[in-house]
Amino acid sequence: MNEELKMLGAVNTNFINCHGLPDKKHYTSVYDIYLMLNELSKYDKFTEITSLDSYTARFKDKTGRDVTKVYESTDKY
Repeated sequence: MNEELKMLGAVNTNFINCHGLPDKKHYTSVYDIYLMLNELSKYDKFTEITSLDSYTARFKDKTGRDVTKVYESTDKY
């Protein structure tokens, strides 16, 4: 991920893990977040999901069980 970000020009970001859980060595800048969102906006599925009031994700957990999780938008704009 860090290499992909560098290709976007996001040179003030570093991720330590791939799952997104907190780590003291993660860091980013507002400009790098802009670069990431700008790139993501090119993907129809991303813009479709982010325009919804809620999104239901279905996946298998690490034991192979089916999981359904509903994510509610907190975006008030």
